[in-house]
Amino acid sequence: MRVRYHGCIDMSFSYAGAARTLAAAWVLAVMATLSSCGSRQGVGPDDADVAPLPGLNAAIAFVDEGTLTLAPAELAVLAITTSPPGHYAVSFRLAGEALDASLEPTQVITDSDGRASVALRAPSQATVFALHATIVDGPSAQRTVSVSASGFGAIAVHPSYGGSRPIEDWVALAVPGTSCAALEALLPADPEGAITVSAPAGAKLVLTDAPVGPALAVVARAGHFAFGCVDAGPVVAGMTTDIDVPVGDRPVDALGTVLETTLNIQPDAEPWVAIAKAHTGLMTKALSGNGLGQPAALLTKMTSLASDPVGFAAISAAHGWPAQVAQHFTTSGLDLVEHVNTLATYALSGPPPAIRGTLAGPAEPDSGATFTLATFGPLLAADSGMPFVYPMSLSFDPNDVAHVGGELSLSPSRYIGAAISAKVLASEPPNTKLAEVLADYLQCDALVLEGYASCNASCIALLCDGAVAALWQDALDASSDNSLIATLPLQAAGAVSLDDAARLTEIDGTWLGKLSVGGLKAKLAGDFVATDPDKLAD
Repeated sequence: MRVRYHGCIDMSFSYAGAARTLAAAWVLAVMATLSSCGSRQGVGPDDADVAPLPGLNAAIAFVDEGTLTLAPAELAVLAITTSPPGHYAVSFRLAGEALDASLEPTQVITDSDGRASVALRAPSQATVFALHATIVDGPSAQRTVSVSASGFGAIAVHPSYGGSRPIEDWVALAVPGTSCAALEALLPADPEGAITVSAPAGAKLVLTDAPVGPALAVVARAGHFAFGCVDAGPVVAGMTTDIDVPVGDRPVDALGTVLETTLNIQPDAEPWVAIAKAHTGLMTKALSGNGLGQPAALLTKMTSLASDPVGFAAISAAHGWPAQVAQHFTTSGLDLVEHVNTLATYALSGPPPAIRGTLAGPAEPDSGATFTLATFGPLLAADSGMPFVYPMSLSFDPNDVAHVGGELSLSPSRYIGAAISAKVLASEPPNTKLAEVLADYLQCDALVLEGYASCNASCIALLCDGAVAALWQDALDASSDNSLIATLPLQAAGAVSLDDAARLTEIDGTWLGKLSVGGLKAKLAGDFVATDPDKLAD
């Protein structure tokens, strides 16, 4: 038996070939080896009872780096070091195709210098595997071990990639004794224990120390978003074998993604204005009580809000309140319809604000995407009277172009009302409501209606305020009350951005749609941007 020391002391010895089969001889060799490295089970004799340090903020490494090459059944001693120096509990394990390889010991406590050693006996056949050393509750280190009785060769890996994703670095791996078909479910994750090399795109990508003997599965990947695998025959000792690896893109992963989404709006002006005018007309008609006239509509709402509507109506008729309310409008030159028309023209001038919300990828593999509306221009989803969540289609071209499709709904009168509120309330104190501004316009505080003992001037003013609020709500509901809800079928397309694992992080493109309501149609289009919030934070 031959024993090699790695990161320990510079000495070696051999046993007669017959001793190779004797387990007892191997154990004695291990114990002698660890003793030579200044530790017993990884702990110096004076430190056997020392409690190990917490490993959370520690670091660990093998003293020697690179692939360890061994002959079958060869014994090697490998040293690890920890920092900061001290006593740490360390465990060792084998990963990958370790076959009948073995370790002694599997758990150690480092000495006061933070060092320990482990003895590894190579398996009886050619293979590649990994030796892991892990601080309990802390980090780990890995060393690749390549075993062959016939020597080692190199593999020059040549990735062949025809995709469009930007590639900065390539990683190549070789896994002996398996096939690409066997690795299919694992890729593009790295098989444990593989020989690995990385290099910048365009640089040579050469795997060294591949064992002579077994067939190999050779993998090339860029990040984890593009990869390929080729089954290769055994390497030749001391020679470099060239392997071409066709590489394809990993499919875009949108499962569970949530993207903050903005659809800027550039409308076809003339039909857009036509829709706005038509629904502003519905709103002003509602403000007039749908034919009653503004004074009568106001008094009707006040009557409905009174504590005793029947008594209020009787006193109104007896004291000629309809004429008094009409006189209030005439004397003060009040015209709520014209006023709201003017406000709507002002509020709807200029480019409309964007549609905003969140585009969510499928929650399950067989489910669809959804768009959750936050705002439709100035209109908050909570004030829209429409659904918040809309089903969407989401698909991807092979050249990483995303396609999004669906249909939104809109109450035009709610939209116009929100636009008016946004413009008017920008110059008002916080928490002011538009109905309050309209009540001030109608001079509710100056409305005098006498003859109702249980409702003084302040009471009349409050009823007037409430009546204006009720009329404004009727105006907001005018589109839906007339069964004129707009639909907006839309399609968007844009280039995607992906993370290392081909997970969707952004769509940057354009959209187009057609807003349709009551025979009127307006084309809408604009930029479409959907971005992962974590990317926005960066």
